[in-house]
Amino acid sequence: MSAEQQSQFRFKINKKVTIFAVCVVVASIFWLLNALSKAYVISLAVPLIYTEIPEGYAITNQPPSYVQVRIEGDGFNLLSVDDEEHEPVSIATSELFPETVLPSYKSIVTTKDLQKQLQRELGSSISILGVSHDSLQISIERLAQKKLPISIQKDITVANGYTIAYITLQPDSSIVEGPVSLINAMTEIPTDTLAIQGVSESFQQEVEVILPSRFAKASPTSIQVNVAVEELTEGTIKVPIKVLHAPDSLLVTVYPSTVSLRYSVPLSQFQQISAEQFSAYVNFADVSSNSPSKLRIVWGSMPSAATRLDYEPKRVEYIIRKR
Repeated sequence: MSAEQQSQFRFKINKKVTIFAVCVVVASIFWLLNALSKAYVISLAVPLIYTEIPEGYAITNQPPSYVQVRIEGDGFNLLSVDDEEHEPVSIATSELFPETVLPSYKSIVTTKDLQKQLQRELGSSISILGVSHDSLQISIERLAQKKLPISIQKDITVANGYTIAYITLQPDSSIVEGPVSLINAMTEIPTDTLAIQGVSESFQQEVEVILPSRFAKASPTSIQVNVAVEELTEGTIKVPIKVLHAPDSLLVTVYPSTVSLRYSVPLSQFQQISAEQFSAYVNFADVSSNSPSKLRIVWGSMPSAATRLDYEPKRVEYIIRKR
């Protein structure tokens, strides 16, 4: 085959391919136009935002953050609708509530009202077939503020021979704001649990406060906890024994008249401990009930920093005389 014949052959093939390609494109266009002219039903997720909340009030329930909307339209019109990320619909809450001053209100947004707003945005060429929610309930409540003490929640253990001398909070209170019914029920603000084991030295740590509801907020939201850890020392002291509930006509004497107490206390407070800070007693009522040979010693008050380790005797003899 000559070069001229080969050229003519290639031209015929290219011409056939071109004609075939044009036919495919034209057929595809007609198929697409036919498909887009048909009606379709799709589901649309529409975000909701709640605006214009009356001043001094807050929404106290959880109205839906979006609704599912079933819409119908031909393909041409649905091309302009983004079924994955639709523009949020704004619901102006100020239009739902009266201007009177009450602690709380509830209002209902009907599907009919929501459909009207959506229809204006979608246009008349698209029909709304239904909305996933029959209605939207919105509750608002007046806001209130209160200054409350902060209560530290802790799980701290110390190494042997050490103790927690004291704990301070900075600050020790917080301003909390929220719905008036919630604020009125609050008496303190707890913290997240401060958990640390086997400490042998003082430390500082920041902890968050815990609020009972997402509708409440606090200022500040965290505090600094200062934990003073001290080495323990032991001491022994003699404490006078008192007699309780003895009648005035009788004189009750116990022997011995003092009890020897062994205690532990933080080293920095050892010099501050005195016998007057402790109280030990026997109860005369025990004599009336079963006439024991000895009376049991009972401990009353003692310094908050001290820990009672042991004492002797546990029971004492007694003598009863008439006055």
